[in-house]
Amino acid sequence: MRIFYYCYEKISPQGSANTHVIEVVENLVKIGHQVVLFLPKFERRFNYSRKGLIQYVYLPVVKLPLLIWILYDLFSLIYFTIFSLFNPPQIIYFRETQSLIPLLFAKMIHRKVFIEVNGWVIEELKMVGYPRWKLRFLEICQRFNFRHADGIITVSPGLTRLCQQTYRLEPEKLATVPNGTNPERFRALDQMECRQHLGLPPDCKYIGFVGSCYPYHGLENLIHAAPLVLTNEPETVFIIAGEGPAKADWQKLVQKLNLTDAFLFPGMVPTAEAPTWINAFTICVAPWRKAYIDEIGVSPLKLFDYMACSRPIVVSRIKGVTEIVERNQCGFAIDTEKPDVFAKYLLMLLRDRNLRESQGKNGRTGILLNHTWQITTEKILQFIDLIQNA
Repeated sequence: MRIFYYCYEKISPQGSANTHVIEVVENLVKIGHQVVLFLPKFERRFNYSRKGLIQYVYLPVVKLPLLIWILYDLFSLIYFTIFSLFNPPQIIYFRETQSLIPLLFAKMIHRKVFIEVNGWVIEELKMVGYPRWKLRFLEICQRFNFRHADGIITVSPGLTRLCQQTYRLEPEKLATVPNGTNPERFRALDQMECRQHLGLPPDCKYIGFVGSCYPYHGLENLIHAAPLVLTNEPETVFIIAGEGPAKADWQKLVQKLNLTDAFLFPGMVPTAEAPTWINAFTICVAPWRKAYIDEIGVSPLKLFDYMACSRPIVVSRIKGVTEIVERNQCGFAIDTEKPDVFAKYLLMLLRDRNLRESQGKNGRTGILLNHTWQITTEKILQFIDLIQNA
């Protein structure tokens, strides 16, 4: 099957968004499908390359206010047409975007179109102060795309429910397919070697987070719990690795609580370096804000990456996470918004090496059985086949 995959994401060595795209595309190709991947090129020129059955089509982005999306849509339509002339796609697949071009082009050439939904984008943009008129425009585009797509693939049951209820969609056009991880890339490494490579003192205990720094990730919960941890385990160091709009607020909170010496903010971690950081940690954390995440659920890349590296985890007790943690016995899903509770479980793991090792091994086993990108891709294809043959 020939697939046009459209994604307005900057594919680089950093970030999790492109990890999902590249892993799914590569697994599609392993199964035997041909993929044309349309991506933005943040330079004023077109670029094209080919790697086996993957064709990379980089479309130019002209950074002009108000015109950036119009011009990019125009380029998209032109190159969709060019690459369809002699070898048209069987389906159009695109990561959710405000663009209407993938949908309209699919209808024009009478092909099925599938939308991948990884989060409730409008609410996320509200959190970072996106202008109201832009949010309204995105909502209109989202409504049109969702109502007219042949299939919608979300990463959590909560997202599926939100899509269905918000836009009154037929249940049969929606499927929930959780994210995965790459167990060949994310695997257990020698902890001391990882710390040495990163320049971290080897004898400290590290509690760490790797990911984007958005408000809903709730790292303020870790910061508030830190004094209680340090009172009992003073050699503990907290690492928040990533970039995003909430990072500055977290750094200010660390300064306000006089915790600067106990926290490291190394910035964005390239994807290739993420396993090294994760394996350097004693414990991995993901203290999401329950009020936001519980509504949409989550299928967290970072949780699966932690588990694949055999790290014990302490996370928020939220939908889509609690079930995974408890089923695999790979850590603790707790109320991270209560500093005393958060600190209690962190200290329990810091003091019990056997518990850390057993939970880490359990997590790795769970990943291999249920949460690899190969499994994710196979489920996506099963849904596509179901819609195609309906």
